[in-house]
Amino acid sequence: MRGDATKVPFRSNSMDYAISIAVIHHLSSRERRLQAVSEVLRILRGGSKALIYVWALEQPDKGRGLGQAGDLLVPWQLPKGAEPQAEPSVVQRYYHMFRQGELDQLICEAGGEIVSTGYDRDNWWVELRKVA
Repeated sequence: MRGDATKVPFRSNSMDYAISIAVIHHLSSRERRLQAVSEVLRILRGGSKALIYVWALEQPDKGRGLGQAGDLLVPWQLPKGAEPQAEPSVVQRYYHMFRQGELDQLICEAGGEIVSTGYDRDNWWVELRKVA
C-alpha cells in the first residue's frame, strides 16, 4: 500500500498501535510535520499508543553535513536498478533536524499525551498516547 504521511489511508480510531520511524523528518514544513503527527493520533483508538522516531540535530557530525542547524539535503545513493539508469546514482534527500523537545512540542500541539521520550542512535523518539 502506498500512502501519504499527511493523509494516512486508514480509518479514524482503527489502530491499537502505530509506528512512524524515519518519516516525519522528511516533511518540509512545520505544518506538514504537525499534520503527520495529527494523522498518527487520528487513526489510533482512544488510549492507544504510537512510537515516533526523527533525526536529532544534536547528533555528532558524521561527515554528511549533520549537526548543522535547520533543514538540509543529504546525499543518498540509490541502489543499482532503483532508477532507469543502469548505474547507481546519488540523489539529495531532505531532512529536518529536530531540536531536543521539538517533537514533544508537536505531539502536545496535536493533542497527544507523551508517555516517554528519549534519544537513541542520533534520533529523538517519543512514545505517545491518544487521549481517550
